[in-house]
Amino acid sequence: SGVRAAPSRQPPARGSDRGAEAPRQKGNAVREAFDLLTKGRSGVATVVKVLELVGESKRSWQDAAESAVREAAQTVDHITGVEVYNMTAEVEDGRLSSYKANVKVAFAVDPARR
Repeated sequence: SGVRAAPSRQPPARGSDRGAEAPRQKGNAVREAFDLLTKGRSGVATVVKVLELVGESKRSWQDAAESAVREAAQTVDHITGVEVYNMTAEVEDGRLSSYKANVKVAFAVDPARR
């Protein structure tokens, strides 16, 4: 018949090269940043680091995420992407009063500083 089994979705074996890759999820800013940094470069290793931060705002989740990126940008160069992976809020008197965004900020390490 014309039906095939889907390929196995097993995690990569320990120590395999695939385990070092960023997750391949649609909309994953960290993966997209890695792809952008390595696009068109053959034989050149680009080191991408990821920081996890929590931004906070009294106005919105977007402002909380932007706050985290602004804070990171004070000490980190070459920020290429951000992934918001969790949003929470505090509630006072039945209303949202404070917004928090957990983010992953991806940046390229300057080759001269490695």
